[in-house]
Amino acid sequence: MSGAVAAAVALVARSPATALLVVGLTVVVHHVEGYLVGPVVLGRAVRLHTIVVLLALAAGGELAGVLGAFVAVPLTAVTVGIVDELRHGDAARALSSPIPAAPALEVHEGAKSAEPDAAPRSARQHRAP
Repeated sequence: MSGAVAAAVALVARSPATALLVVGLTVVVHHVEGYLVGPVVLGRAVRLHTIVVLLALAAGGELAGVLGAFVAVPLTAVTVGIVDELRHGDAARALSSPIPAAPALEVHEGAKSAEPDAAPRSARQHRAP
């Protein structure tokens, strides 16, 4: 509709050749925006490659028309996210899990203590200086 309005203004203000030029430029701008700029921006927003966005739009449009093209990219992004989580989620969780603690060392009665006096703590606390 905006192209038709621009062409009508160009036809009235200038000439039929100018109106045809405006129509041609409107079609070119529409295609560049729809097939190049749109998928690049949308791909960055949902973290998908531009080709994947274009293929999703084409498949969604072919399978379910305008509604299919409307939901194709978000559905593809969700599917890629789920597959990525299933493929890499277990490995990431295994890498981020804490290292198991070493078993506590048992001290036997006959073992030497690191302290010079091996008396129990309660006995040491009540000693006179």
